[in-house]
Amino acid sequence: MNDFSQQQFGAFFSAISAWRAAYRRARLHFFAVRQNDVLSIISARIYLDVGEPEEVKPHFCAGYLEVG
Repeated sequence: MNDFSQQQFGAFFSAISAWRAAYRRARLHFFAVRQNDVLSIISARIYLDVGEPEEVKPHFCAGYLEVG
């Protein structure tokens, strides 16, 4: 992850820090491309949930595409 992306994540979590106690769990869903040992995320979403935890689905790979 580049410096700009790290700064954006830091700013996001800082902005919602006052709400942290309301969320029971966080989960990252992503769609990515793997080239050798490099995983490039094309799309991702962070879910902050107040409900009961669900079973984590296994990672899925099809050729150079990965989702998780």
